[in-house]
Amino acid sequence: MTGPAAPAGEYAVVVPTLGRPSLAACLRALAESEGPRPARVVLVDDRRDPAVPLT
Repeated sequence: MTGPAAPAGEYAVVVPTLGRPSLAACLRALAESEGPRPARVVLVDDRRDPAVPLT
């Protein structure tokens, strides 16, 4: 099953690194990149145990 199509040229970025130290560098690179901005940035909590606090 698929949802409605996004408008032409619109895109989302999925970042599966919420529990990793590289998250800040990844988001910084995305913010500093050139070109059209994504319509949505989705952060995925990929920790094995979500009950463990982020450090």
